Amino acid sequence: DDPHLLQRWAALETDLLRQRLMALPGVGRKVADCVLLFGYGRWDAFPVDRWVKRALEALYFDGASLPEARLQAFAHERFGELGGLAQAYLFARWRAAGGGERLPCP
Repeated sequence: DDPHLLQRWAALETDLLRQRLMALPGVGRKVADCVLLFGYGRWDAFPVDRWVKRALEALYFDGASLPEARLQAFAHERFGELGGLAQAYLFARWRAAGGGERLPCP
């Protein structure tokens, strides 16, 4: 009922803000990370949708299917504070290549 709730949450650190967002009805990890990245400008957020999942698995894991939590951990280790930028690049390049073409690892 607080119209300024999401605005006040901007002061929270990323992990706590993600938890708060995921506590909202219908908000899972991907949506929370999208809100963090595109709504709050948190460049360390790394949304994993099916396209990013496929790109990561193909480019870094020889096509092996991995759980989202493993991909999140990998992205955090590999891309760190600029994970959101890496995610946007992976998504755009993978979709532009038709989702199956081998691209050089960024």
